[in-house]
Amino acid sequence: MNNIIKDPNILRGKTFPNVWRQYLDDINRNGLRNYTEEKGIINENFCTLAVITDVNSGKILPDEYNTISEANMPGYLKEYGSITCMDNLDFEYTYGELECDHFGYNQLEDAISKIQNNPEGTYATMRWDPPVAWDTKSRPCLVSSIWKEFNDAIHTIQIVRVHDIKGGIPANNYGVTNAWGQNVSNALNIPLGDVAYLSIVPDFRDTNLKEVETITRSYENCDRNLIPKNRSHLPGPVLVKANDINTAYQKAKDAFKRHSKENVSQKELILGVFIRDVDTTNTDYYNLEIVEKTLNGENVVGNRLCNFEGYPERTAEYLRGHIREIKAMDDDKFDIFKQALPRKIDQIEQNVTGKYGLIEMPNLVRVGMTPYDPVKDKKGTDTNLLWAQPLIRGGRMNMVGVYLDSSTDDFSDDFSTIAGIQNHITERVNNETGQKLENGSIFIQYAPIHD
Repeated sequence: MNNIIKDPNILRGKTFPNVWRQYLDDINRNGLRNYTEEKGIINENFCTLAVITDVNSGKILPDEYNTISEANMPGYLKEYGSITCMDNLDFEYTYGELECDHFGYNQLEDAISKIQNNPEGTYATMRWDPPVAWDTKSRPCLVSSIWKEFNDAIHTIQIVRVHDIKGGIPANNYGVTNAWGQNVSNALNIPLGDVAYLSIVPDFRDTNLKEVETITRSYENCDRNLIPKNRSHLPGPVLVKANDINTAYQKAKDAFKRHSKENVSQKELILGVFIRDVDTTNTDYYNLEIVEKTLNGENVVGNRLCNFEGYPERTAEYLRGHIREIKAMDDDKFDIFKQALPRKIDQIEQNVTGKYGLIEMPNLVRVGMTPYDPVKDKKGTDTNLLWAQPLIRGGRMNMVGVYLDSSTDDFSDDFSTIAGIQNHITERVNNETGQKLENGSIFIQYAPIHD
């Protein structure tokens, strides 16, 4: 069965407008077209890490961006709040309210304090509150921030579950840079370094295609000299890809050793690991004990995902509801979807499974889960798993996991946790619907990994 999903990618640029044009160019050239009932026809990629290496040079907003004018940006910034959080208290469940007030304390100020006390650490803020996120339409797209001091600058990686690249990320970056980044930088009295986005599903609507093609032509003609030839200021980032778990493990270990050898003073690495076909029956790195403890709620991740928060049961329940909708989808809608498919796909199974497997469930990309609790983990977290997100494409259940400050010795446990959740959701959906989902790919982002 076709796995309609693109390999992850890393983009780098000195300025945000350059990175934005690269984003659009990459989706336009290499992305896959899909149909959703929420957005209509979209063009999308999978797990793109975009790094802006010099946020202080050039314009913050691209000239071609027309969704929100620069004159109106100060008002938009209120939704992000400020380091004092006084600008956002009238906005319930906005980025600023979630960052600075929702969990009973200012997460940004707390992160600053932790960095001041231990500059070598890596710290997260969380904007996904499961009980609220499940019951509101205004779920945050930017679900979490990672903050790290490195090479005498403060850097951030934003975790984004779904990302409108044409209309959304320019405003997002304006808020992240001005409302959060500059304030953290000023509080620490060090420069703001790299600003990076891990966009799990970066997309743009097909109605914007002609405009995107015009924008990407300007990138082709003018912007290529703004792509840094060297690496970013962060350690890495590096991306390894493999067809199976065993090869992925060896490539990940080799990448870390190579980076440490080339950068003797660096003992950590921003590392992405992509496994195209997950087969847990033919690997030494699938730890059944970890899986059983997780699914039985006998460790921190399992207790919070399976018992305390009701995940991944609620995730499976969420998927089942959309499967029922898809099974009832009429042929006219399926014909619309087939017309949106990319040229690369030669054959489509025109049956219920094909309809289900080749179309995105409405709002499916809104599903996400985290064992990270901003209240319980204020003094320190007992789990390195920051975010997990399933994504169905081509009849296959793909999974994404983001780990905060993990170790090379934990690769087997990290993979086992994500693969175990993947297996669990897939089996439950199949058993309760009669569908024939298969396990697909797994992408794990380490931010960072160390020896």
